[in-house]
Amino acid sequence: MTKRFHPLLLLALLTSVAPAADTTVEAKEQAFLGTRAAYWAFRPPVRAAATTAADKKIDQFILAALKAKNLKPSPPLSKTQLIRRATLDITGLPPAPAEVSAFLQDQAPNAYEKLVDRLMASPAYGERWALKWLDIVRYADTNGFELDKERTHAWRYRDYVINAFNSNKPYDRFIREQLAGDEITPSSPEALIATGYLRAGSEHLVSGNIDPDVSRQEVLTEIATNVGQTFLGLTVNCARCHNHKFDPILQADFYRLQAVFGGAKGKDVELAASGEKSTWEIADKAYQARLKPVTEALKALAEPYKVKLEQEGLAKLPNDLKEAWLTPKDKRTEKQKTLAANAKSQIEPTWDLIVEAMSPEALAKRATLRTPT
Repeated sequence: MTKRFHPLLLLALLTSVAPAADTTVEAKEQAFLGTRAAYWAFRPPVRAAATTAADKKIDQFILAALKAKNLKPSPPLSKTQLIRRATLDITGLPPAPAEVSAFLQDQAPNAYEKLVDRLMASPAYGERWALKWLDIVRYADTNGFELDKERTHAWRYRDYVINAFNSNKPYDRFIREQLAGDEITPSSPEALIATGYLRAGSEHLVSGNIDPDVSRQEVLTEIATNVGQTFLGLTVNCARCHNHKFDPILQADFYRLQAVFGGAKGKDVELAASGEKSTWEIADKAYQARLKPVTEALKALAEPYKVKLEQEGLAKLPNDLKEAWLTPKDKRTEKQKTLAANAKSQIEPTWDLIVEAMSPEALAKRATLRTPT
C-alpha cells in the first residue's frame, strides 16, 4: 500500500474538537463535536489508585467489586486445576500428562511463576493470542463474497501477528507497522507484510463485470471501517451516510478518515532478495524435472478412464451438444464453440470420479507413483 500520512493522524482526526473551517456547519454539530472530550474512547487512560484490601493474592479491583456486592472470592484451585486453566488460557491447549505430573511434583514457592514463564515462552502462546487480534481485524485466507478467491500470501500477515506476540513487540510499534509500515521502514519486508492489515478485510472481486470506481470505494470503506473498529473502538462505518447516532462521529469524519488511505492502492510486492529468488528458481527447476515423469505417468494411467467417463457423459447430452463436441475445433461455428464449452463442463470428469472408476490394479500403480521416494 502507498500512503502519505502518519498513522498518528488517525487519532488526531477524531479527537480534534474543532470542525473544518466551514461557516455552514450547523450549531447542533458544533455541540456534537464539543462532547468528544468527555467521550470515554477519547479520554487518556489514568492510573486508578490502588484499593486497600487484605488479600494481596487477588486483584485489588476485583476484590473491591466483590465486596461491594457482598460476594466472596472462590476458593483456591488445586494444582491440577491451576495448570489446566493456565495452559488453556495461554496456549489454547490442555496440558500434557507429563506437564501436569512435573507441576505437581514442583514444590518450589515460585512453581506457578515458572509455569507461566514456560507457557509464555511457548510458540503456542503467540498462535493462541494472535487469533484474538486476527478476529478483531476480520482476517481471512479468502476475499469473501460469492467468488471467495483464495489469498495465496495472506498467511504472511497471520504469521507476522503471531511473531509479534511471541517476540513481545511493543504495542505502539505493532500499531504503526500495520497502519503505515511501508512509509516508516519501506525497506523492511516485515513492515510491508504488516501493512497487509489494510487488506485483511473482505474484498469484492468477482469474475463478472465490475465498476472499478465502485470497487475502489468499497475497498476504502472496508479499510476505514476496519481501522475505526480495531484501533478506535468505534463503529465509524455507520457515519458513511449520516452523523453517527450513538458514537460522536460525524459523516464528515468518516470521509476524513477514509481520505488518509485515499492515495493507497494494493499491489503485489516481491519480498525475496535476488539471491533468494535465484536459489528458489534453481531448486524449483530441479523439482519440476523430477516431478514431470511422475505427472506424465499418472496422466497416462488416468487417460483411458477419463475418456470412458467422457463417452458415457456424452451419450446423455442433447444432440446439438453432441454434434458441437464431435465437430473438430477448427471447424466449429461460433455457436458450436459455445455449445462445445457447455458440453465439456458437463462431461469432463473430476479427478475423484476418475479414481473411483479405476481398476484395483490401476489404483495400486497410482498409489506407487504417488509414494515419495
